[in-house]
Amino acid sequence: IRDYGCEYQVPVYYIAGDSDYSVAQSRVEEFYQTVSAPDKEFVYMKNVGHSMFVDDPDGFCSTVKSLLKSGGEK
Repeated sequence: IRDYGCEYQVPVYYIAGDSDYSVAQSRVEEFYQTVSAPDKEFVYMKNVGHSMFVDDPDGFCSTVKSLLKSGGEK
């Protein structure tokens, strides 16, 4: 992913499950810290794994809607 660069001209939002054992979260967090964007946010969903949209579809949709609605303004 680093081959694509770390600077974005659009908002960047990452959503991860706190029980995701498919992806090393420390690596994702490390990469996230290098991202430059007009707005960025990293959200952990509780009690879901790699397929958070399957594990908790309502929670996933709510999270996405919240990010889009707020535009990152928290």
